[in-house]
Amino acid sequence: MNVSDDQIKDIFSLFDLSGTKTIETKDLGTVLRALWRCPTEEDVAEYIKTIDPESTGKVTLDAFEDLLKKTPPINIVHAKEELQQSFRVFDPNKRGVIQEAELRHILTSLGERLTDEEANEFIQDASPDKDGWINYEELIGRMLSVRK
Repeated sequence: MNVSDDQIKDIFSLFDLSGTKTIETKDLGTVLRALWRCPTEEDVAEYIKTIDPESTGKVTLDAFEDLLKKTPPINIVHAKEELQQSFRVFDPNKRGVIQEAELRHILTSLGERLTDEEANEFIQDASPDKDGWINYEELIGRMLSVRK
């Protein structure tokens, strides 16, 4: 999804608490994700080295806009297909559900690991039923609709 220059500036300004057209490097990943990018923490660390070579802890709006031109936005159709394939690995019976405990294990031990607190919040948002099952098709829909 493409975002306008105004949207970029609006999102950036939410994190520009000092009004100096800069954000803190610790917020770079969050701001990128708010603008339909999906960098890993490793990607963000590399971006910071590039746009803040002197380790000031700040990213200027100009540098951020240049970075955005080099980072493609998420393709929703592709993202949905990837998420479905990922969940199906843990659903050999093709029931369209995953157990809450298994999802928690995945979130906290595979890939970019979430903290227990982040995993708890994610699971709560996933709306498990009374038996602890999560419909992952509904979850994928909610995850992607948040980004519209």
